[in-house]
Amino acid sequence: MLPLVGRETVVGIRRGGGDGQSLDLLITPVSYGAISGLSYDAWRNEANRKVEEMSGGRLGYIHLPNTAVEGNRELYKGFYAQSAKDGLILDDRYNGGGFLDIASELAYMIAGPGITAGRTFEMLQFNSKHPSTNPVTGDPLQPERLEQAHPARSRA
Repeated sequence: MLPLVGRETVVGIRRGGGDGQSLDLLITPVSYGAISGLSYDAWRNEANRKVEEMSGGRLGYIHLPNTAVEGNRELYKGFYAQSAKDGLILDDRYNGGGFLDIASELAYMIAGPGITAGRTFEMLQFNSKHPSTNPVTGDPLQPERLEQAHPARSRA
């Protein structure tokens, strides 16, 4: 049905047993991506509804599907829409990845310097053949601390 995706198509169904009954259905096949997107939207909307219900409307909810373009778009759209709430849940479960500097910035903005000082945000790790150096660049492997990602703020 792949060539028919997005095009109205008539599918005929005939009943067995020789009574000659048939039924024609008008369908529009959709792609897996469309179904996946609709499933995600339904899941996100249900999570949002639960937060709204359980908090009595006091908390907002934003799911970040990634820390790339889509995730930033969701954060931007959702943040201002939820800004009058007492609190905000930023859900990054099932996050598809993206730009670590954006994720680090978001973590810093939420937690602040007191909580993030000296804490590891990311650490590149290879297998046991390369426990302390990057085999591509030869650079030593060191954890990226939150204050390293935000040097101007960590001195403030």
